[in-house]
Amino acid sequence: MVQAQWLYYGYAVSRLLHFAAYFTAQIHEVRATFWTAGFLIIVYMAVVALLHAF
Repeated sequence: MVQAQWLYYGYAVSRLLHFAAYFTAQIHEVRATFWTAGFLIIVYMAVVALLHAF
């Protein structure tokens, strides 16, 4: 439960940073870094949930 909570916080922070980078017109690499971090967190959480389901 605690791990999921921290992963969610990490996801929320990565989305906020992505928004800030997009809003301030940062280069693609900066925006992509924040987007990728959030994406990897979601993929990890999905894989863990599927493994626990089976």
